[in-house]
Amino acid sequence: MQDIWANFVQSIAALLVPVESMPLSTPFVAIVSVLVALFTTWATKKFTDVEQANADMEEIKGWQTKFNEARKTMNQELLEEVMADQGRIMKLQGNMLSSKMKPMCITWIPILAVFGILSTLFGATPVAILPFHVTFLEGLMGTNVQGGFGLYFIWWYMLTSMSLGMMLRRFIGVGTY
Repeated sequence: MQDIWANFVQSIAALLVPVESMPLSTPFVAIVSVLVALFTTWATKKFTDVEQANADMEEIKGWQTKFNEARKTMNQELLEEVMADQGRIMKLQGNMLSSKMKPMCITWIPILAVFGILSTLFGATPVAILPFHVTFLEGLMGTNVQGGFGLYFIWWYMLTSMSLGMMLRRFIGVGTY
């Protein structure tokens, strides 16, 4: 099984040789991060009741505010009220966790495949250059190169994924929960 996977990854990586180095690697990784974000967003919309999850989150936040107020003021009546509601709130939190796991089960294997292929393709070569030097992160996140700091694949992916993916999820309407 290991050989089949290794052969698959190597053959896909061979097809991607044109984007293996800068300047094409920089937008390629950003595009891949957006495509992965679109895929995970689609799975979330498809397999999660986002409106219900948002309503549950608001209810949990309201309960937490009441709980903190009750603890701060030591108001016995308010403490009893929030403690009586604690079981229901814990059940809501469990339901929310369960609803978040559904799309993750769908997306996990394809994302691992993408990371396996791209890690094989890029290895420890910089895929993007930040316009400044970051000496204390050299070796961990990238390396100083002419013109700035060259980020390794995983760090450039994470940077673009967090920024572009977050905007995309908010635009599509699944970013609040």
